[in-house]
Amino acid sequence: MKFIKKNRTFLANKRTKIKLKNIGCIQLKKNDHLVIETSRKKNELCAMEWGFYITSSLNQRLKKQKISTYLIENNTKKKFVLLVLDKKKKLFMKYCKSEKFKSIKKIN
Repeated sequence: MKFIKKNRTFLANKRTKIKLKNIGCIQLKKNDHLVIETSRKKNELCAMEWGFYITSSLNQRLKKQKISTYLIENNTKKKFVLLVLDKKKKLFMKYCKSEKFKSIKKIN
């Protein structure tokens, strides 16, 4: 694994004025496993020879952490997988409305 530190702030959405801060890039090698943690919630990413596992088990580990998984589609047909803290669902739905997502499907 290699970490490349960055410090760049950018406007992710001009209409809603959401700003993000890019803090770096992690380069994983085959079979490297990375745990991402925030607010005592964890998610995993694993680099495989054929691609990536991009999240922890939807029906076990995330469920135990009270995290739901959604597949969303924006108005330009781009699709995204989002992990949502169950206790923040109202905030998530408000965000979806502000972003004018066309499709919001709960996966787990």
